[in-house]
Amino acid sequence: MNTSNLQDWARGFFKRVDAQNARALERDFADDIHFRMGNLEPLLGRDAVIGAFLQTDENFSGITHDIMGAWTGTWDKGEVVSVEALATYNRSGRTPVTIPVTSTLRLNADRQVADYRIFIDPAPVFD
Repeated sequence: MNTSNLQDWARGFFKRVDAQNARALERDFADDIHFRMGNLEPLLGRDAVIGAFLQTDENFSGITHDIMGAWTGTWDKGEVVSVEALATYNRSGRTPVTIPVTSTLRLNADRQVADYRIFIDPAPVFD
């Protein structure tokens, strides 16, 4: 993928995340995906990551990412895209909360996410 295509892929990926249909993300994730959000323990494997996304879908009535920028590069297994966004979390009966987030997505040769890191302080969402 060229830089423009990779940035477009990332925007599409976050639209799928925002659609809150975790099962629709399965094709995006490698079988052996490594996932880490903030300082939480890492999750290993597609099933564990889909499980976490299913839990998120249950906890929030809506999540949207307003992408501020996307940067591309490479790692030893393929391409990398890092996305800076403002994420808005909606919980039933509460005021929506918007916080900054940066996500780094490392892709494998099959263009599936092999390593997914979310840099965020989610504390304001749960205050």
